[in-house]
Amino acid sequence: LYTVQITGDAAKLDAFLQAMSPVGILEVARTGVSGIARGDKVLSL
Repeated sequence: LYTVQITGDAAKLDAFLQAMSPVGILEVARTGVSGIARGDKVLSL
């Protein structure tokens, strides 16, 4: 059992999933565009 993180455009992710399909994939989560703050400025909710 492995956990894999991959980034790229939709075509790259689809190609990876297709290449891994013979192995068997238990779960996939696609988050879309996301960002992580750096430095002193952070988003406060």
